Amino acid sequence: METDLANRLSAIGLKILEAIAVVFSFLYTWLLASGNMWCWWFAILASVIYMYLCYIKGIYAEFLLHIFYLIMAFYGLSGSERFLKSGAEEPFSALIHFLVIAVLGSMVYFSGKYLSLLNGAKQVYLDAFTTIFSIWATFLMVNYFPENWLYWIVIDLASVVLYWRLNLYFTSGLYLAYTILAVRGWILWT
Repeated sequence: METDLANRLSAIGLKILEAIAVVFSFLYTWLLASGNMWCWWFAILASVIYMYLCYIKGIYAEFLLHIFYLIMAFYGLSGSERFLKSGAEEPFSALIHFLVIAVLGSMVYFSGKYLSLLNGAKQVYLDAFTTIFSIWATFLMVNYFPENWLYWIVIDLASVVLYWRLNLYFTSGLYLAYTILAVRGWILWT
């Protein structure tokens, strides 16, 4: 009986943490698309919480991704004066994007194969896809390339599926909202 109660309390605690991370993440993306430098503080807080949640749920590539997000949030915070010029960079050519997608796609395949060898790893190819492509999209984002939002639309839709399959429904809903925010970001930045 005590074990059941402890498990239920633990599950409730994880849902509360997830809800807090969802709110911080949403605020981060909304503020980023709006050009508000306070976004980086919300990114830092959300990343720390999601690192814990991803580790607990066995999505290890996503765990590493949130470490990367944490580093990138500090990078964004350190260059806040650059932040005001969002959308100012010239986009990459279609050929560059095609080559990047081909290289990243092969990295997803090999990463998924590796992740499948790890004990407790879940949704390995989807985990690898969202992680690897998110790193590229984050690079584009922190350097203010407007096409970052197009990558985020695809990544966010894949993340909806990933988190839904892991019963992280709040986070799945967040990524659905992220998809809408990515469309908004694309419109605002172009």
